[in-house]
This record gives sequence, C-alpha cells and structure tokens, in this order.
Amino acid sequence: MTKNNNTDDFVMALAGNKCDTEPGERRVTKEQAIDYSRNHGMEYQETSAKTGEGVRELFGRIAQRIADQMQ
Repeated sequence: MTKNNNTDDFVMALAGNKCDTEPGERRVTKEQAIDYSRNHGMEYQETSAKTGEGVRELFGRIAQRIADQMQ
C-alpha cells in the first residue's frame, strides 16, 4: 500500500452500530445502510458497541480486503 490520496489504497467500512436496538428506534434502516455501503464500495456490518456483536467480523473483513489488495 502506498501513501497517497488514491482511494484504492485503503478500505472503508460502515459499522451499523446499535444492532441490539429495536428496528423502530433506528434513524437509518439496515437496508439504507447496506445500500449506502454498496454504492460507496464499503464493507458493512451490523455491530453493537454494547455487546461487541459484529465487531470482530467487521475487522476481519477489513483485514481480508487489505490482504487481497496486497496480492
């Protein structure tokens, strides 16, 4: 990976935090977040800072994308 402003050199991710919250209490729906992340080339994962759910998975996917870019 090089140090420049080329967006191909880094991985962007969107964490849908508070996945432990009721769907009616969300400001952004899961579907909106998925669409946004797809349209912007981001990894997406539902997460919870409270329980830790999804956090390892998201960082694992980020690490895998970085490894793939380095090949």
